[in-house]
Amino acid sequence: MKLPEIHISDFEIQKTDQKEMHIGAALIGLSFLMPILFTVQSFRVQEYMYLALEYQEKTDLMIAALRLVMLNALRAAPHYIGAYFIAESVQIYWRGRKCCAQCLHDSADPAAGIRSNLHRKRHPV
Repeated sequence: MKLPEIHISDFEIQKTDQKEMHIGAALIGLSFLMPILFTVQSFRVQEYMYLALEYQEKTDLMIAALRLVMLNALRAAPHYIGAYFIAESVQIYWRGRKCCAQCLHDSADPAAGIRSNLHRKRHPV
């Protein structure tokens, strides 16, 4: 199945909220500093891994893993929140029809295999 060609002239992007755009850009800028501000050493991940290896303790290994998960979530949060703010601050038109972030997300689902709880359809009970 051949995908249709998309020309740049088919798209039109209009800014609707300058403040949200600036907040989003600032958050994405902050996301580049997060690995410098929050390091594996500052979260003491390696210390708990060495303790787990030295004393054969599963709990220390689990603590190290949880600290690493928290570190990665903290580092990623500004990027995702910034992207959300930028997506909400513009209106996208494709071939003269208004598109929304939800429409673009739904079109990316089958291609990337992305599933999100926020966009999943709820079935009435």
